[in-house]
Amino acid sequence: MKVRDVERKNISGYENVFLRKDFNKYIELPCLEACLWFYDLNIQTASCNCHKDNPNVNLSFNAESLDEENMKIAKNLVREGILKYYESPDGRNKWFKIEFPATIDDDVEEISNRLLSVAKKFQYQDVLAPGWRVSEKDYYRSLIKYVFYPELCDKYGIRHQIEITDDGKSIMFDDDDFEKLQNDGKLYEFYDYLLELLKSSFQEKIELGEANEETRSIFSNTELCDKHREYLESQKSKGVK
Repeated sequence: MKVRDVERKNISGYENVFLRKDFNKYIELPCLEACLWFYDLNIQTASCNCHKDNPNVNLSFNAESLDEENMKIAKNLVREGILKYYESPDGRNKWFKIEFPATIDDDVEEISNRLLSVAKKFQYQDVLAPGWRVSEKDYYRSLIKYVFYPELCDKYGIRHQIEITDDGKSIMFDDDDFEKLQNDGKLYEFYDYLLELLKSSFQEKIELGEANEETRSIFSNTELCDKHREYLESQKSKGVK
């Protein structure tokens, strides 16, 4: 199969492709195997491209999804000229990219194998990508802006102010009150109560995973939560605490 046979798949924001079964739907064939390999390592693909309208190959992955060891590998590959590093002007988005020229007459399998050879240089790690996993505090603080529970704020003494803007209603909270809850040892009690309210409001299950005794994280779906748990189990089997 040649690149001339590959149709363009119109999608942006590959970090929003959360489920493994969806990769075939959204990712062009020359990039597919490498993207799946990265996903199985728990590394988040940011974008990729190789089709008949634009055969030049590029595959980017989120730098913030890498753990310390994989970051070292990526930086070494940059020094070797295998990867390039990019950063947005505001510094919020950082990614590594595999890119090389191709033509519509190039073989899809050869391109796939070349991308896969780079992906295979990385190691299995935990689920760290910001879009896949966020701290409970950040997740709840973002959701509570859209689902407002005055009785919850009153119960835990959280001062708040409602602002009406052109974009709708915005809820502002006093950060000092959240710090007080944490100091009083009631922060997770507050979060657990809020979780139950959110479950009722959205009528969907929010999956929690425990990274350690101090840090709990929320994942975007059950599959990602299971991937995190599988990683923890793999570390236990190696005797890693």
